[in-house]
Amino acid sequence: AGLWATFTSCTSSAVLVHATATSTRWSSLTGVHVGDRFARMLFEAPYAKRLGANRWRLALSHHHSIVAVISHGRVVRLAAKLG
Repeated sequence: AGLWATFTSCTSSAVLVHATATSTRWSSLTGVHVGDRFARMLFEAPYAKRLGANRWRLALSHHHSIVAVISHGRVVRLAAKLG
């Protein structure tokens, strides 16, 4: 599925704290897909903020963020950090 997730525990009350998507099936709510070219990512998310050499924050809301990781000019994964 190309999705890794980390939860606070293994109980029914567990909370998702981090998720990483690496399959081209996944996208952000704004339409940035894993596999998109960097230029396409900037078109879909013109408000993206550069966090480092290969990391761009696509969304930030109430301490939650979505980050696109770029390699060789393409989005190679999307990472969500919650809380």
